[in-house]
Amino acid sequence: MKKISFILILAVLAGFFTACEHIGASNKTAKNPIDLPPALQAVAKQQLQHQLDTEIQQYLSAATDSLVTEAAQVIAESNKAIGYLSNNNYKAADAAVELAIGKAEKIVAVKPGLSMVPLDVKVNVNDLVADLNTLETLQEQVKDLSDKGSLQEIRRLTEGISSEVTITTSNLPLASYPVALKAASKLILEKKGPEAALVINNALNTIVIQKRSIPLPIIRAEGMLKEAAKLLAAKNRNNDKSIVDLLDNADYQIHFAEALGYGKRDKELSELYSSVKDLKAEVQKKERSAKVDSLTNSLEKRLNAFKSRISQSTLNK
Repeated sequence: MKKISFILILAVLAGFFTACEHIGASNKTAKNPIDLPPALQAVAKQQLQHQLDTEIQQYLSAATDSLVTEAAQVIAESNKAIGYLSNNNYKAADAAVELAIGKAEKIVAVKPGLSMVPLDVKVNVNDLVADLNTLETLQEQVKDLSDKGSLQEIRRLTEGISSEVTITTSNLPLASYPVALKAASKLILEKKGPEAALVINNALNTIVIQKRSIPLPIIRAEGMLKEAAKLLAAKNRNNDKSIVDLLDNADYQIHFAEALGYGKRDKELSELYSSVKDLKAEVQKKERSAKVDSLTNSLEKRLNAFKSRISQSTLNK
């Protein structure tokens, strides 16, 4: 049966509130952060959890697909076949391989365009409890140590400096795996046990590990922007202060992501800062125009595009 593992390193929400205590203004070098009002802290907390849920839901949905059970059985039968071959039980080994082939072909038949099937999903959240000023101090320390050639000191100083959710998925490659099983089946019929076991073992080693890391500050910024958009849609000018607070928070989180090295010196970051500034200026106008909607939509799209680009998946076999 499919197993989904969740590993939470450090408390996400604890880190969130620490970050909320150090909310900067739209100026990158701002040293006097402001706080979210208590009411908005609760809202922002809910938005963060919602954003995290949204990020991992597609992976969890894929991992609970009925075909995942079939894929897991392909692997299980492959391992059984190797065990049978070690005892020269060719009949049982052949039956196990044939069952594995049948299930693999079933997956291909049901979803012919599918190249990989997830076998296991692990979600790891590493949340750095720090603020922007602390990161800037750390950068200066690293620069000083680098000038001195103290690489090991830098390694110790920067260990764990990240704030991201990492989703690791193990995948069964449908293009190559069934072919390898058929080759093993032929060898089993020829009573070539060691050779068949080697082919199956090599096939098992082709499992593809896909890893995607998404910066938590960007997820937070998205959550705050969504809440600001809701308040803007209400068209209640009494919400203006709350909207500005949320935009300041979102701006701070983007700066925090940059300080951590996510998209460092990236053109998109400058565009994001400008977009936040433009939206904030429109919100604060005495006579707000319909332009606020297009500015909000543009900022949401840019932030999502930036997040997608810097959190590209990496593959390992």
